[in-house]
Amino acid sequence: MTINVTTSSQLFAKQNSTGVSVDLFNRFDDPFTTGLVARFELYDTSLAGGVAEVVLFDQPGQGAPLTVENFRDYVDANAYENSFIHRSVPGFIVQGGGYVTTDINSVQEIAANDPVQNEFRGDRSNVRGTIAMAKLGGDPDSATSQWFFNVDDNSGNLDNQNGGFTVFGALASEADLAVADAIAALPILATSAFPELPVIADNPANPLVDSLDDLVRFRNITVSEADELQFAVVSNSNPGLVNASIVNNELVLDTVEGQAGTTTLVIEATNLLGETRQEELLLTIGSGSKVSGSNQGDEILGSRTSDRLNGRGGSDRIIGFNRGDRLVGGGGGDILDGDGGNDTLIGGSGKDTLLGDGGRDTLRGGNANDSLDGGAGNDILDGGKGSDTLEGGKGSDRFVLSRGAGRDVIADFRNGQDRLQVRGFNAENLTINQQGQDTIIRAGEDTLAILTGVNASTINQADFV
Repeated sequence: MTINVTTSSQLFAKQNSTGVSVDLFNRFDDPFTTGLVARFELYDTSLAGGVAEVVLFDQPGQGAPLTVENFRDYVDANAYENSFIHRSVPGFIVQGGGYVTTDINSVQEIAANDPVQNEFRGDRSNVRGTIAMAKLGGDPDSATSQWFFNVDDNSGNLDNQNGGFTVFGALASEADLAVADAIAALPILATSAFPELPVIADNPANPLVDSLDDLVRFRNITVSEADELQFAVVSNSNPGLVNASIVNNELVLDTVEGQAGTTTLVIEATNLLGETRQEELLLTIGSGSKVSGSNQGDEILGSRTSDRLNGRGGSDRIIGFNRGDRLVGGGGGDILDGDGGNDTLIGGSGKDTLLGDGGRDTLRGGNANDSLDGGAGNDILDGGKGSDTLEGGKGSDRFVLSRGAGRDVIADFRNGQDRLQVRGFNAENLTINQQGQDTIIRAGEDTLAILTGVNASTINQADFV
């Protein structure tokens, strides 16, 4: 597995700032999981403690989201409660998820949902300690409820037959792997129904099933959520400039009063499997109320006072925090977040995302196809040139329409609450028509806006300013 670094290593902040937080999940990512963890709890605690935790690989892309969703459907229905390991092949796999019993004289097959699409990938290989879906021979897309733990490296075999067996998680630690190993070490009883049944036997030389306690039976299997990564500050090259710490899994910066300059922070990320990655983060503390980034992709942080933040070139992430700030993206595809306060956000020339959050904000997209979200408060949204997506959020918002500026989609126009503002012509010259569930606003042949889910008959002069 691996941990990816997703953004540039440069960070800019303002002099005399305290309590400035940095969301490190914008920089680091485990591409296999979003932090889902399955807990397999046995009745018998003599098997290495009887509890095994599995990190589920549910993240789209490199994970197996359909397979994890399928597994969770059974978990949420408590289908695995009182299920048991019905097959053990030492040095190969232990398999369960197919049958339940609460009476030694009666076994029920778990009712199967529709089969799930095979999601095998070579970077999710059937190595020791992984969990994968069982399926029918010759049918790659036949997996339903049954799964197995690989207790050895089976990649040479299981990765190369029947479309590959979909690995959808891994035992979280050596202690969790010990539970699977303890099951694999049990004696095997061959019955007509289960020819490879592992048994918790008083006499391993003569394994018998006289009670439910003789079966490797699960009390239940549950799924919970955790942070996919944990962070630590390994080193700070200039502690006289800034104190850097991890609080609630965020990087928190407290600059030393009156100091400006640079420092290199080394941040370590640890995933749920215990794998680590360290990355250097160059932090520049600027003086004055204006902070400008470089021509690369930067993260620029405001303070608890009013700030002027300029990303310049590159694809930047700019966060204003709690006062009335002015954020300018510049070149590149930027993310601008005003946070609290009455902010002005200007995207610039790239394909930008502007987030007003709280306060009465003004959002101007610029020259490309931008996404604007006003958030809470009475906001002004102007997509500028390009085909933009505008969402006012809570409050009474104003959407600016300009001829020749491109076709904008207004996702949440509320008649009687929000307003449309036209520039360069009169509202009387517009044509307003219904198209499916949406309202189309045109000036001549120029489509200015699409109001999604709005009935055209409800739009009149009162909706314009």
